[in-house]
Amino acid sequence: MADYFAYVTESAEIIMRHRDNLQIFTYNKKVSDWKSAIFEYHTTFETLAIEPDLKKTLISDIDAFSKAKDFFKSVGRAWKCGYLFWRPPGTGKSVMVAAISNHMKYNIYDLQIQSIRDGGELHEILTCITNRSILLLKDMPNKRKKMMSPKRERTSMKSGFLNFLDGLWSSCGEKKIIIFTTKHKEMLDLAFLRPGRMDVHILMDYFTMLVFNKLVSLYLKIDGHSLCDFIEKLKS
Repeated sequence: MADYFAYVTESAEIIMRHRDNLQIFTYNKKVSDWKSAIFEYHTTFETLAIEPDLKKTLISDIDAFSKAKDFFKSVGRAWKCGYLFWRPPGTGKSVMVAAISNHMKYNIYDLQIQSIRDGGELHEILTCITNRSILLLKDMPNKRKKMMSPKRERTSMKSGFLNFLDGLWSSCGEKKIIIFTTKHKEMLDLAFLRPGRMDVHILMDYFTMLVFNKLVSLYLKIDGHSLCDFIEKLKS
């Protein structure tokens, strides 16, 4: 019987990993609920122009996470992981999220945390997120750019969010990936950044020539061009 249940679980996992229609959710304050749309962002790790070592490391990490149910259970932790993508705008943070979503077949919950009123509303929002999903928080508030709430409510929201990451609320569901993006990692509250909350910090820097040549190959269908050497000289 145990072998049968293991087979059913494995089969369900394979089916879910091949579901066709992914969704992206945004929170609608007027109706206090998540609203969804079909997610048709076709970026994959195959088409993603990033450093090969970073791509290999990230794929290995998220694949290991997807198979780590027994590990998380053995150490008494919720089956979640966190990633921080940081650096200037236009360096591929959102595209990276799309690639992870398509690779894992996870829906995306895009939350604008600055618009949340208080800790109670945050609790309702976070506990409604389904399993096998990515919670995306873009441009996390920092020491200069506070949440748009009074100080007491900000404290309540911070406490509630940390509780969701690794406190009692973290037990609400499993197989969730939490992704923060920010332009200024050094200005984020350190409480959000420690291991167990944001497990992997990834610097999304400006392109290297290797990445540039990948983009040229993808968009222009050519390998190498005299202008590539010129651009490399400009960059150096």
